[in-house]
Amino acid sequence: MSYIGSKRSSSLVSATEITLDGAKLKSSGNSITKSDGTTAVLSESGGVVTLNNGTIGSGVTFPSGVVIGVDFYQELSNSGDRTSDYGWGTVRSVTLTSGQKCLIHISGGGFQSRDATTFGYGAIQYDTTTLTTSSQGTFTYGGQAYVDDAVAANNPRILIGSMVTHLYTAASNVTLYFRPAIHSTGVTASWSANSDRPINIAVWKIA
Repeated sequence: MSYIGSKRSSSLVSATEITLDGAKLKSSGNSITKSDGTTAVLSESGGVVTLNNGTIGSGVTFPSGVVIGVDFYQELSNSGDRTSDYGWGTVRSVTLTSGQKCLIHISGGGFQSRDATTFGYGAIQYDTTTLTTSSQGTFTYGGQAYVDDAVAANNPRILIGSMVTHLYTAASNVTLYFRPAIHSTGVTASWSANSDRPINIAVWKIA
């Protein structure tokens, strides 16, 4: 940083023109403008400071709880019939620093359980290393699957969209990997998706 035409007061250094990383800024009253003197970059009024025409850099720290990023994906593949915890489909990821949170919400598709008395569950499979097997890491469970009508050939079937939400807090700098999953023990269940019935995946990254 270099200063041009600066003058010293009794308590601080003020500047009529500042060159910062090649961009010239000017101070004028309660605002800082670009060198054209008209485009306000930073201004103050009544104790409220406003940033204009700015880009927030990657090194900025946000207050806790602020959403700082949102990603959205669709899964169009099927789990197939499963009788145990099973993750499938595209592995997604989110990079977090220590203390950051991410909220993962997976919903939609068609979920079915082929048992008259036992439910299957939608789930999320996640781990801090790349998911390479269907049973790796941790499973968190969500919405139940509705039961198929227990008749020959499981027909007619009653299908509903399942749903699962998980809030993960990073204990250290980490990349979290995740994908849709099934939780089903002692009963056959499946979660299906296609272009007109996608499984939707939304991820909120939170400071």
